[in-house]
Amino acid sequence: MKYDTARVIITLDCPGSCWYCCNKQEGALDRAREIPTLDEIFDCVDYENVVITGGEPLGCIDRTFDVLHGLSDLRKEGRFGTFKLYLYTAIYDSDIDSLLPYLDGITYGLHAPEVGGDLSVADLNDFLAMQWLAFNKPSLSWRLWINAALNQVVPLIPSAWDRIVVANPQVPTCPVPDNEDLYILADDFK
Repeated sequence: MKYDTARVIITLDCPGSCWYCCNKQEGALDRAREIPTLDEIFDCVDYENVVITGGEPLGCIDRTFDVLHGLSDLRKEGRFGTFKLYLYTAIYDSDIDSLLPYLDGITYGLHAPEVGGDLSVADLNDFLAMQWLAFNKPSLSWRLWINAALNQVVPLIPSAWDRIVVANPQVPTCPVPDNEDLYILADDFK
């Protein structure tokens, strides 16, 4: 069976405190299946896409590197067909270059800390650094999600992004799309 996407939460830790965080909504993770190994993602299904998310994956960049390296090895083995690897993040880490060879794309979330709020200087600098990276690495798919509650003008280079979406979060339901499966990777994964 072929589904579109396996969404894999590799950490629930996050430096942000977004009021609309799906991981904090009651019952939001009820559909998630905890898995102890990466190859269990593909138990019965071949996916077109595997999305690494959190919490905040770049908040634990060593773990993110290990996960991407492991998934890349599985992809090279070809046992699970071909699939694309994407990373969802809302921060910038200067070590992100070590992750890029494993990725097909990145979705960057520009989050509003509160309704009508402004980004902190650190968050704005993170966005600008990620946008500059996107502009200079056009071989990857770069997507930008902007929270519509953000009450601030940000300098945007449209040509750096393959897709830009401005939307309101779907709180409190945080639905997982029907064509996706949700997994939580065990802390001590193999």
